Amino acid sequence: MAANGNQGQVFGCPSQRLVGSAGQPTYFYIAGQYNGFPQYLSSQTLGNIVSGPQMVPMLADLASPATAPPYMVNDAAQNPANVSSTIDVRHNGGAIVAFLDGHVAYERAADLTPALFAPAMNLAYVPPYPIFCGNLTNGFTLKCNTSDVQTLLASYKVTDLLYNSLPSGTQWSTVSAPFPVKGMPNLPGWVTGTSVTATMSGTLYSSYQGAYWGTIGAGGSVSGATQLCPIIGNQDYGSNTASCVVTLTTNAGTSAAAWMAFMMQNVDGSHTSPRTGFCDSIQVGTNAPTVFGGAVNCGGPNNCAADLYEIPLQPGASTITVTAHMNPSSTMMGIGLAFSN
Repeated sequence: MAANGNQGQVFGCPSQRLVGSAGQPTYFYIAGQYNGFPQYLSSQTLGNIVSGPQMVPMLADLASPATAPPYMVNDAAQNPANVSSTIDVRHNGGAIVAFLDGHVAYERAADLTPALFAPAMNLAYVPPYPIFCGNLTNGFTLKCNTSDVQTLLASYKVTDLLYNSLPSGTQWSTVSAPFPVKGMPNLPGWVTGTSVTATMSGTLYSSYQGAYWGTIGAGGSVSGATQLCPIIGNQDYGSNTASCVVTLTTNAGTSAAAWMAFMMQNVDGSHTSPRTGFCDSIQVGTNAPTVFGGAVNCGGPNNCAADLYEIPLQPGASTITVTAHMNPSSTMMGIGLAFSN
């Protein structure tokens, strides 16, 4: 490049008036530090990356490159939404993103979501409070009775599904006492005990089955998987509203972060209108709950939607309390939770 007079042009973008340099490129590295602790890709090795390299964004077009540093700064929460807001959509309403495996992609503005940048997060960094990391699917494409949902979540190392262990056919008008919730294939390794507990309000029908989970065979075969009840669900016996509180106790000495997928499932093939669930809040220990309230829409029949959250696991035995509800519906629908291990 030097022989052709182009030395240094790799640091600039032809669409920018700013001539990029090694100290002032027109793109930024998805990395940084906060109080001396590495965030995102800083100081990480491939062995520490949670997702596959093909999913991990490393570089992206930088907004205001003349004044902004080419890395993440002062991001106490390590919130991937802050990465999204650092990007300049200067290429026909989109941006160029380079990934850890070496491939480069054009991403539309609509796709530059927190979920796109969540795989670059350093889960050894413990955020001060739970973080919403974006919508993984809009729920209109993934079928909850196939392997798609499990495969998607596994790419984020979210592998342990919580499910309702009440006897099939149980119908409750009100469930106030805690009941056991089990894990498939296991509860997360950072959870104490053999089950977690949940309480409910509203009408519950636990007799319908939700997503398949387990061994997925060739072509997405679910013959080796198990169809499990969601944590709270509603069979087709009238329009009912249901809410739940799920409590997990962490192991003493745990200090890290975990991902949680909040899922809304609609397994009724005859009801085509969208079904909506809400992750209302997540509380860690005695800290004040972090309120979310965002809706996740599972679209039409046999569809599933999933949102991604990051939860801090604090040193010492502590509790994680997740509060959620779903809208009235006369269909077989339910809320599911899955966690990284």
